[in-house]
Parts: sequence; structure tokens; C-alpha cells
Amino acid sequence: MGRSIKSKYAIVTTDSVFGTNSACWFVDRNGTSNKANLEAWVNAYHESLKPGGCNAHLSNGPKGMPILTSAKIVKNDQRKDVIVRWDAPAFMVI
Repeated sequence: MGRSIKSKYAIVTTDSVFGTNSACWFVDRNGTSNKANLEAWVNAYHESLKPGGCNAHLSNGPKGMPILTSAKIVKNDQRKDVIVRWDAPAFMVI
């Protein structure tokens, strides 16, 4: 059996279709929790929604493409202190 690993940080995203979701933010995979790395993650996610991307199937749903409206990296503990935050601009081209 493997072992469970709790990440030090989590990413919490809000989109136009599914609402709020959270996932682990592993520093060794995603880089340190700073604004540049968060923006790179958001851009990579939006690229994955395009045709041919690994999340393209999400874009074909009845509610449309799940565009992120906000994303934040928080400490993965009970307090959930925000480390860095990204908010979508008023107009964004994907």
C-alpha cells in the first residue's frame, strides 16, 4: 500500500459552470506559491479546455466552457489563509 501525503498548500478555483473546487498544490510539481506560478497554472488550465486539450470534454457541456473567475492558493489547514489570489479581468479572451 502507498502512503497518504497532505500537501502544504491547496488551490481553490471558482468557475462559471461547476462553482468552487479545490485541489492540492504541490510545490515540487507546480512551483512555489506565488502570483507568476498561479497565473501560469490558470493559463495552462484554460489551454486544456480548448479542442484537443485534456479537458476539452468539459467545454462541450450544456452550460458551456468552465472559465475560471477566480483562483487562490491557500494554506492547507483549518484556517485556509490565502497566500496569493488571481481574479479574472472584466474581459478575457481564451
